[in-house]
Amino acid sequence: MEKKYELVSKIIEELHNSGALHKLVLVGSWCTHYYKNLFEHGDKFIPLLRTMDIDFMIPTPHRINKKVNVHDLLIQMEFRPEFHTLSGLVKYRHPELEIEFLTPEMGRGDKKVYEIKPFGINAVGLRYLNLLQNNIIEVSHSNDIKIYIPSPEAFALHKFMISQLRKNDVKAGKDINMAKAIGELCMNSGVRKENIIRIFSSLPKKWQTKILDSVKDVSDNLHKCLFEYRK
Repeated sequence: MEKKYELVSKIIEELHNSGALHKLVLVGSWCTHYYKNLFEHGDKFIPLLRTMDIDFMIPTPHRINKKVNVHDLLIQMEFRPEFHTLSGLVKYRHPELEIEFLTPEMGRGDKKVYEIKPFGINAVGLRYLNLLQNNIIEVSHSNDIKIYIPSPEAFALHKFMISQLRKNDVKAGKDINMAKAIGELCMNSGVRKENIIRIFSSLPKKWQTKILDSVKDVSDNLHKCLFEYRK
């Protein structure tokens, strides 16, 4: 795992040095590495990170003024592009990690892969990413580098929601366990409790229902709180 942390840190440093990092949002399980510093006893309650996947979101609209060849940058770091013929998506594989670029699904969702020309990459369009995009915070990666990630409140709600879409029960279970840990930490913080209620209240009714269905069996406290604010 130490090698993975070192590699992820190196990726972030290279993206920062190239000027691309400020147009990206780190999403997915690697965010928990930063969330642990936002909560008292975060190390104790947030599950240990065990994933080979690192996901970066490109917010919409794709307003990127500076051209940076992220594709070449990753190849120079010994990532191998993996082209998926049917979808046209390109992922980047390394013995330690796999990188994928995501973007919120636009329109009716007919287009699944979006070309990000200024970066020389493409990104897969996914539903529900707007929940993360609308709730972004900036955290310190190092003394000189800051990185954008979703707020822990949005992260927890999103994990609860997408757990129902998982075809793999193991991954769904990991999503729920992580969402429960972070969601309950938010419930124990006055401001963060207000934030998770505010975000939940702003969501479409169908999204709220998905979240409540996932929460009800794992956290009575969180379910009771959110249930009061359903549409």
